[in-house]
Amino acid sequence: MRTFGEDDFTQDLYGWNQVAKSFQRISQREEQQGTMPGQAGIISYKWFPGAHIDFYVAQQCQHKLFLLGEMNDTHKYAWINNYRGGLQKGNDYYHIAVTNGYKNPNELFGQYFDRIEPIDTVKIMRGDEIMRYAFFYRLKNYKGNFINPLSKR
Repeated sequence: MRTFGEDDFTQDLYGWNQVAKSFQRISQREEQQGTMPGQAGIISYKWFPGAHIDFYVAQQCQHKLFLLGEMNDTHKYAWINNYRGGLQKGNDYYHIAVTNGYKNPNELFGQYFDRIEPIDTVKIMRGDEIMRYAFFYRLKNYKGNFINPLSKR
């Protein structure tokens, strides 16, 4: 299931509104339950799907998106991360993963957070068929140990 739709390039531009609606519902529930702080940022690992999550989900839901990774993976987000205030030690963040580009968040971010907890899985539909899944996670207690690629220069 984690790679459902992996070879379908049409998914790059479809279904993001469904992801945004799901994230809005899930983040509101998380905040009301006290499991996540209000307006917690979202973490991604590469400019794609990061830029899509930023434009179609984070900005629509008034959350900041940050990318963690090497310069080749983050591109302009190395600067955007700084512009948005950077990651704050001790803060909790969300992560959104889709099956047509899924990477295990524990492998991606485990070194930067105390815990990574799954929240929910949502079916993204095209017509009457599932085209992919979106997975939502809590990234708990940022350790403050990510080194922005800009500081390596």
